[in-house]
Amino acid sequence: AKEQAKKNNDKILVCEALKRILPLLLDRTRKVKLVSDEFYDYSNNIYDQYEKISSDYLYLRYNHVNECVNIIYELNILNSTVNSDTFSFLKARIQHYIGMEYTLFYKDYKNSDIYYKKAFENYTRENIFLNNSYAFGIIINLGSNQLRRKKYDEAIKYFKKGFKY
Repeated sequence: AKEQAKKNNDKILVCEALKRILPLLLDRTRKVKLVSDEFYDYSNNIYDQYEKISSDYLYLRYNHVNECVNIIYELNILNSTVNSDTFSFLKARIQHYIGMEYTLFYKDYKNSDIYYKKAFENYTRENIFLNNSYAFGIIINLGSNQLRRKKYDEAIKYFKKGFKY
């Protein structure tokens, strides 16, 4: 799809294809040349602010994996530039990733919960399937953090809340 879109000079389709390709590459490979080629294509086809923010977010994830940058600092800078009213899903994705970083790499469940709750607020601004599925994941993450703290009753409350999504 990406190659056909490039032939047709369709920037929207190129960006949409790359938004699906890049996360797969980031999650499953360290083929730096392949990923950097895709980022190059993405940066040359950005057509609006949403795509710019999306590209910046994916690039930070890429740098984190390959260059061990301080991702929380960088994501907070990006997070501060994103308007919740206009780009609530992107802001939620950024906050969700910050929460995961605090959980998985720092074992800082207090800060993790703060960002998970912010992400949850942004995911639930719009009642659509994709947002609801991410909101469900956030609730499970919050419950899991309670389990890690051995606060079992709180964990159960979160897990029951998850059934709504």
